[in-house]
Amino acid sequence: DYYAKDNTQAPTLGYDIYCMKVPSAIGAICNFHPKHIFILVEDENRNRTLLFITGSGNLTPTGWCDNFECFSVLELKPTKNHPNRSSTNGLQDYISEIGKIVGLQNLLPAEQIIHEFLRYVNFDLAYYNSLTSPFIEFLEQQSIFSGDNISEVEIISPYFSNDTKLIEQLQSKGVKRIKCLIPTLRTNEILLDKESFIAFQNIGLEWCYWSDNKANTEVRNQHSKIYRFYSNRDCYTFIGSVNFTQPAWVGFSKINNKGNIESGILYVEQSGAPKLLRKAVNLNIETLLFLEKDDLENAETTNR
Repeated sequence: DYYAKDNTQAPTLGYDIYCMKVPSAIGAICNFHPKHIFILVEDENRNRTLLFITGSGNLTPTGWCDNFECFSVLELKPTKNHPNRSSTNGLQDYISEIGKIVGLQNLLPAEQIIHEFLRYVNFDLAYYNSLTSPFIEFLEQQSIFSGDNISEVEIISPYFSNDTKLIEQLQSKGVKRIKCLIPTLRTNEILLDKESFIAFQNIGLEWCYWSDNKANTEVRNQHSKIYRFYSNRDCYTFIGSVNFTQPAWVGFSKINNKGNIESGILYVEQSGAPKLLRKAVNLNIETLLFLEKDDLENAETTNR
């Protein structure tokens, strides 16, 4: 985010800015939306570790300090004495492909260092980026729907498409219960128009608050993107940049330049993981404050 560096409240790091212009078709939404941080550190014995951070927070004062955000933080260490020469892992492919999409002929100096380090790493985690597939296909590849009986999904997202297609898509996979955190600003205004809010509820979605009452009292903008899939055996947790919107789920198409570039990490826990959300009972629609679509597009206090 170029304006983060220009803002005196932003982190004062000595970084350079490279504009990521992603080509999009006329009338299509096509955003560069992932939030990645790669930090390569070295100890006194010259042992190196790559800190790989991905999540929802932009490089802005609100993204780093004020919003409700969620990040995945991984420590990647070399696991090989000799580098991969004939194959690459998902992170290497992602770094290389991003440069091609925005028109760079070669990797930038920092990218070259990270790319080289990753040749010595066995990266076998469930890493998603929308350059390779739509989000729903990624979930299917992880056998979330076919290999397990998902009884409940919790969705935490600040932004929603105005139709019910994604809800219907989850229901078609056999998901019986879909719970969503009510997306609110610190002013208690809901980041959704009233008609869509009611339509989601009518199709079977359950609007929720945080299970942790303390979180409900925090005066913050909700900007996290978290998906929790519960079965009798496991809990699958996805943390990343993927909003509950069509452009975020559809995957990036290099053929017709549609869809966002997104990313995230999927974790698997055993059953018994605590629920993040609780249903908002006795919800009175008439007492809620909704933002109309035009207000959302022009809001300067939100951080997309």
